[in-house]
Amino acid sequence: MASDTPEYVEPAKEYLGAICRNCQRFFPIVGPLDPAQVPIDKPIKVGSRGPLKGECPHCKHQAEYPMAEIRRGRAP
Repeated sequence: MASDTPEYVEPAKEYLGAICRNCQRFFPIVGPLDPAQVPIDKPIKVGSRGPLKGECPHCKHQAEYPMAEIRRGRAP
């Protein structure tokens, strides 16, 4: 959720996030992920069937992102 997205994210940590439809930059929606529980080479089961809401911290664009658009990544 947008309100749960931290203003600052830890570098070198992996998150679930999306590519902003407005500025095309990755931003975190969920995380950071624990590498002991979610190894980088294993799939993640997300407990949501519907879209996740997020607000891009770079350009403040708000949108809903379907699960097909959610990716693992590192915040810049």
